[in-house]
Amino acid sequence: MKRFLLNLLILLSLISGVGADYMEQICLYQREGSYITSVYSGDLDGDGVNEIFAGTDNGVVMNFLYRGCRLQWEPEWQYIQKGEDRGDIVDMKIGDFENDGKNDLFVAANTHEEYLFLISDAGVFKWTDERAGGLALSMDIADIDDDGLYEIIIGNEGNSVVAIDGENKIKWKITLDNPVYSVEVLDVNNDGFLEIITLTNKYLESANVYVLDSVGNIVWNYSIDEGIYLASENTISAGDLNNDNTLEIVVATYKKGVIVLDHNGNMMWDYPTEKLVNSVHVSDLNGDDKPEIIFSSNPYLYFLDSSGNLKSKININSSARIIQVTDIENDGFREVVLGTNNMIQVIGWKGVMKGVWSIERDVGILSMYLLDLDNDGRKEIIAGYGWDDARLDQRYTSGELIVLKVTGAPEVTTTSTRVTTTVLETTTTTVAEITPTTTKPEDVGGISILLIIMIIVTILVILVVIIAGFYFMKKKKGKETEKEKPEEKKKVPKKRKTRDKKKKSK
Repeated sequence: MKRFLLNLLILLSLISGVGADYMEQICLYQREGSYITSVYSGDLDGDGVNEIFAGTDNGVVMNFLYRGCRLQWEPEWQYIQKGEDRGDIVDMKIGDFENDGKNDLFVAANTHEEYLFLISDAGVFKWTDERAGGLALSMDIADIDDDGLYEIIIGNEGNSVVAIDGENKIKWKITLDNPVYSVEVLDVNNDGFLEIITLTNKYLESANVYVLDSVGNIVWNYSIDEGIYLASENTISAGDLNNDNTLEIVVATYKKGVIVLDHNGNMMWDYPTEKLVNSVHVSDLNGDDKPEIIFSSNPYLYFLDSSGNLKSKININSSARIIQVTDIENDGFREVVLGTNNMIQVIGWKGVMKGVWSIERDVGILSMYLLDLDNDGRKEIIAGYGWDDARLDQRYTSGELIVLKVTGAPEVTTTSTRVTTTVLETTTTTVAEITPTTTKPEDVGGISILLIIMIIVTILVILVVIIAGFYFMKKKKGKETEKEKPEEKKKVPKKRKTRDKKKKSK
């Protein structure tokens, strides 16, 4: 029995964390009292080294240096929003806003006052003009009018899209039907002028895709009945699917699966699913000039070709909140990086699971950014997340910022599990990697190795409960038997005494 329990504990320890051979956690910042709501990386100070930025749900922006990275990491500096009206940092971007040769950090926040501000060597600039609406939900920056200066495009909770110019003034503002959860500046129709792809949503009721021109006029819009489950920049993506030099727009919906719109706003095709679609991404994974559409619908990750045909799907045992694609290993092929409720997963372009990192808890919020931080040709994975703990009828919030370094172990077609100990600056953390078997296109709907392990562990736990219950009942029955024996011995003398009395009476 003891040996069985020991083996079970070993198995559980093997699957509790993964990624040492493919992904190694090298940075960790832990925060109590607030989530990490947004992460970003870029060279703000112009020294040729990318810094890491993290924003919180209570209005704090922090700067971290990768070269000082450790498992007890602390920010170099932080900026805290002024006043009591502090809210989620929703997005950050770097660019030369003032055209002075120096970069600035653009920050968008879901607040009424400091909903947009800049952090730079010259100080912090903010906008409090109520005409812009505040309460930012999305942001992009681009020179939309070709004047050599960046404009900042904001989508906000007040149903508006606002363009702000380099002098901190509103260039134009348009009010749409619902809150604006995504804005992205692209040349949709390949006419040499930039458009703004905009996504609005009313939870589970209706959604709209708008394309706006550079001065804020609606070029076209497309309505989606029953809307999107949790609209964000992760539920809409664009790419040239049919090689006509224009962009198609792909949307993850609540009841209609994935829908694809052409550059004029006409629906080209859709791909129905049994459950809602959480996230979608368009990317050419293998460099053949034929983009794939990758999307998540619990518990699967789907790979479609550019015409909407299913290439493969794999069981990820969750729903991916974030799908990002990049060539992590610098080998000419792109990997798919997923952020789920409690894991970060990396999948190769053939649908092979390469590495899984367990967050070890179900998180309520998740953000992710991929960038080569140390100029070694491989991308690092920057992730921020947060979760709630209920203690003594109170709610406590916490968050973490981590960096995972990808070593790029080769793909394998056999299952292996092992534990590796990584030592960084006297801090030891034990992690393990689970490498599933290859999922071929014809193996659609197969059971993943993670699911198999979960089933095995469940069976083992059930067996432990049954054996422990059997052992307990057997022990209890033995005690009851022992209690009955003394009572029987007491009854015998009483009977003998009664017979003796009868003899005397005779």
